[in-house]
Amino acid sequence: MYNKSSQPDLKHCQEIDHLRITMARIVLLLLSVAIASASIAAGEPTDTIPPNCKQYRLSFGVPCQENYTPVCGTDGITYKNECKMCLKRMDAGLNIQITNIGEC
Repeated sequence: MYNKSSQPDLKHCQEIDHLRITMARIVLLLLSVAIASASIAAGEPTDTIPPNCKQYRLSFGVPCQENYTPVCGTDGITYKNECKMCLKRMDAGLNIQITNIGEC
């Protein structure tokens, strides 16, 4: 026959489910933090802006203007303007990105 004492308590099962969900959230949070930390430790910028180098037509030998609108590159250098950064990218063959508008 049916023995009520042999059936698991519903409240106990709900508590176990809640604990499992909480543990899964903690594991996901820790994993996210570990990935973000590894990215920062590897020197990878988290938020970069690719420069719009096509607008400067550097392949045709058009020189950059001398206006001072500084941009900070992922190489840690402040460039006088985006065009100067693009020129460095082209000459050195580097994939320099913009980390922020303004000086580093």
